[in-house]
Amino acid sequence: MRLATAALVTAALVMATNTVLAQDISLNRPGSGARAAGMGNAFIAVSDDGTAATWNPAGLSQLRKPEFSLVHSTASRGLFLEGYRTRDQSAAFTTLSTATTTASIEFASVAVPFNVASRPVTLQVGWRRLYQLASDLRGNMRRVPVSAGPRPESVIRVRNESVLRIDNASEGNIDVWSLAGAVRLTNRLSLGCIVDLYRGGWEDRGNTSEDPGILGPTDFSAFVDTHRVSGNNLNLGLLLADPSLRVGVVYHGAFWGDT
Repeated sequence: MRLATAALVTAALVMATNTVLAQDISLNRPGSGARAAGMGNAFIAVSDDGTAATWNPAGLSQLRKPEFSLVHSTASRGLFLEGYRTRDQSAAFTTLSTATTTASIEFASVAVPFNVASRPVTLQVGWRRLYQLASDLRGNMRRVPVSAGPRPESVIRVRNESVLRIDNASEGNIDVWSLAGAVRLTNRLSLGCIVDLYRGGWEDRGNTSEDPGILGPTDFSAFVDTHRVSGNNLNLGLLLADPSLRVGVVYHGAFWGDT
């Protein structure tokens, strides 16, 4: 699955045609929680709170009281464009920078522990916003002559709301609904699994135009693309909690679905 956008280009830019920039999205993005994020992948061997299932589902077996979890996140993204020149190198375009901030609930879950045949078992139902795709690039890039005899000064007007997921993403989101369970087999060894259902959609919109002055306005790029994704996968986890050593192992199953 790829998110793509037409870059800022005109017939006079260095590229002869519209340039498409793309970046892969991994549906196995690291789990939720500020504490877990601070520990990085080491939390796979800890996984002792309500966000455990997003890291290592086996860790859910360590919960002995019902737990409701809620994670809120804020993200800032910036995009800085510079160095654009006409194909004949006779003119350059001024820089353009934007910043986008998004804030939303990222994770919510309810975990319920109980015993089965004297073995601790925990079940959890959860929801996670895997990706929030929301950003907006708007502004002007002015053509500035750098040699004698080029075209008159002009303005690139930019309205592009669908660029790369990290710098300037589209409008939409990808959510994951999950059902997880874990059982403590011994005092030190736990097994867990989680079934993830992916659902999401987003829209790419872009419009790039140039006002060349005496020649009148001209559109160079305009598009609207819609995308949908749905599917599922199964993840397995193992946790060895020894007083002197903790080991966590996670298997991410293949993603099956439609895009």
